[in-house]
Amino acid sequence: MHTDKNRIRTLSGPQLAGFLAEFAETAYPELKAAADANGEPVAAAIERWLGTPAAADAVTLRLDVSFFTDGDFYFDGTDSMLDPGSPLYRKAKIAYRHGTDSEYYEFHLCARGDADACRYAARDLLERLMRNLRTFRPNYVSDDVSRLLAAARDRCLRKTEDEIDYSRNLGGNYEGTGIHIRITRGPACPECALGTRYA
Repeated sequence: MHTDKNRIRTLSGPQLAGFLAEFAETAYPELKAAADANGEPVAAAIERWLGTPAAADAVTLRLDVSFFTDGDFYFDGTDSMLDPGSPLYRKAKIAYRHGTDSEYYEFHLCARGDADACRYAARDLLERLMRNLRTFRPNYVSDDVSRLLAAARDRCLRKTEDEIDYSRNLGGNYEGTGIHIRITRGPACPECALGTRYA
């Protein structure tokens, strides 16, 4: 049986089939017995057995989004933009917070763990911001803000880059509106209270 559980995540084709056959004969019966004894689903025992990515494989993602609206736009549902406990992000620790006042919005997301889980959390926050953008009257700013958010989402999801440092801003009446995404391998972001799930 493989002891390097991070290597298991990279198996495919015949290697994966061989692993699954061996797993079914050796580890699965023990994990099922443990799950039954603890009164939990077998999937939970398997996830615990697989563990989280090794520190060397983990990424840290930080997403900071700020909007100065000049009274022209706002966001509906700021309290429910992101659910840090979503199953999509279970392989990452997520910290999320936001703040608003009459013309200013801030959204901050920190994620540490599996690269895909971290990117999905950022994608979901950016897409919810796009969906919940409202304007007081039809004007060009909604297009500018939507393009800003869509470009950040697309860059965040680009898997050809291991590390990203991306910033974009709006100027003019909306000075103070901007997005910064940083994805790195290595230590966690000291400014993020990772493991604290708050919204």
